[in-house]
Amino acid sequence: SGQIIFDIGLGHGPLESVVFAPDGKHVAAGSTDGFLSLVEPSSGQIIFDKYLGHGTLRSVVFAPDGKHVAAGSTDGFLSLVEPSSGQIIFDIDLGHGDLWSVVFAPDGKHVAAG
Repeated sequence: SGQIIFDIGLGHGPLESVVFAPDGKHVAAGSTDGFLSLVEPSSGQIIFDKYLGHGTLRSVVFAPDGKHVAAGSTDGFLSLVEPSSGQIIFDIDLGHGDLWSVVFAPDGKHVAAG
């Protein structure tokens, strides 16, 4: 119908990447000012809004099981966050500049970025 169900409206920079969790219960969003946010679309509730301390988050992706969110930034950092707690699992400088794309392997055991 084209009806807007919810508007994330997180109050910081524009969103660069938005993705639904595999179960559809959450939406992760990466912003131009380095925030990774998790929102519950049914209520609009912000689960977490975490500043990763990096440039624009160009690519955000859920693991196939939904237990992790990976984000790639314009300053070459790959971050892995646990959505249930907002805990950063790792935050690695890959040393290659912009990370335009991040993807999990189908089994969720590996993540690739470039």
